[in-house]
Order: sequence, then structure tokens, then C-alpha cells
Amino acid sequence: MSQLAEFLVGTAVIVAPQTGLPCCLALALGKSAVNLSKRRKAKAKRKDTETTGKEAAKPEKVTLSWADVNCIITSKKGDKKQLLQNLHGTAKPGR
Repeated sequence: MSQLAEFLVGTAVIVAPQTGLPCCLALALGKSAVNLSKRRKAKAKRKDTETTGKEAAKPEKVTLSWADVNCIITSKKGDKKQLLQNLHGTAKPGR
């Protein structure tokens, strides 16, 4: 994992509980920011290869998977509510 990715994920884990944002949502936002950064770099690299005539590298396909994801929130009154319980799944490349 790149330094930027580690920074964003770490920040999400620290800041999310303080703002009331569920950790799983904060992590997803952090990872989305990392992916956006990677796509921008890849796009810039493609533009460079178009001008130099060199062949651009194909982007790497990634499959994301998660298991046993739980999210419990606590209200100001102290009531607990479980939003996610033992959630699992995968996200494959493509549409």
C-alpha cells in the first residue's frame, strides 16, 4: 500500500469516530480517494505515452473482497444501533 493510501486510511480510522461517521464508510471514502489519485496518474501517463509514441501499460485489474464487516453506532443518549452485521461480499473489475 502506498504512503498516500496508508495516510488516508489511518486518517479515516482516527477521524471517523470523532465525527460520527461509520468507520466502514470513512475507509471506503479514503480508498476511493486513493483510487482517484491512481486513475489521474494513469491518465497523465497515457497522455505522455501518446506524445512519445511508447505503448502504455495496461491497468491492473483488482478484485476487492470483504468479510465479517460490522458497524454499530451509539447515539448521544447512549442507545446502540447495529447498521451492518457480518457483511461480506466482493467487487470485481468491470461493470
